[in-house]
Amino acid sequence: MYDFPQLRAASNRLWANIVTELQRSTHTTYPHTPTLSWALKKDPYAIWQDPNLLFSQTCGYPYITVLQNNVSLIGTPDYGLIKHKPGWYNSVIVVQQDDPRTDLREFSTATFAFNSTDSQSGCHAMMFAIHESLGNRRLFTQCVRTGSHANSVEAIASGECDIAAIDAMSWRLLKRYEPKTKMLRQLTSTSPTPGLPYITAATNKISELTNATESAIAALANTDKLTLELQGLWRSTTQDYELLKRRAERSMEVLRKHDL
Repeated sequence: MYDFPQLRAASNRLWANIVTELQRSTHTTYPHTPTLSWALKKDPYAIWQDPNLLFSQTCGYPYITVLQNNVSLIGTPDYGLIKHKPGWYNSVIVVQQDDPRTDLREFSTATFAFNSTDSQSGCHAMMFAIHESLGNRRLFTQCVRTGSHANSVEAIASGECDIAAIDAMSWRLLKRYEPKTKMLRQLTSTSPTPGLPYITAATNKISELTNATESAIAALANTDKLTLELQGLWRSTTQDYELLKRRAERSMEVLRKHDL
């Protein structure tokens, strides 16, 4: 999900570690490509629900609302984003650097940039934040779908939009690689939730994959861990993600107020 070109070499080495650990622990040769697949043109939901899927990462919202009955949860990578909550994350609400507004409620005439309506970090986290602080109401005058967090950052930097919620891990990486982030500042952050889980087809042996992934992360070179900001694997469960489903009941109310 954090598919920056600068991370791909490290991601491929993580993938190689996972396959090595699977083969070592199961004494089975797993069919696999030597590198991860970067340019698949299928609908991501088709990929995530493919019965041949061995390993992928998805967003928590699609997992708990659509995918959970068709896939198995391997675990959740820990990027060290939330203190004392391995594998959790939140969103950073960003605005232009020179925007004088300091409180979310002041953005009642603003244009909101979001990546997609099925994104926990880019859409539902913001809608839940509105519900928490302002109740079930419309806040933004206009909402613009951008297709990605990077595009949302671009939309604010260019002045097309005023405010966006950016996955905290994406924000870290964008600040590392995207100079236009210097034109933005953090207004606030959203409530933490479980992060973006690793999944596999429901027919695969989940314990083998969880153990292999945990060992593969531990065996990763420190330089690759630093590049990926990867600290370990949280052995999350479907029950952990029920929090997102409960919050979605409220975020959807606000989403509908914005005609999304």
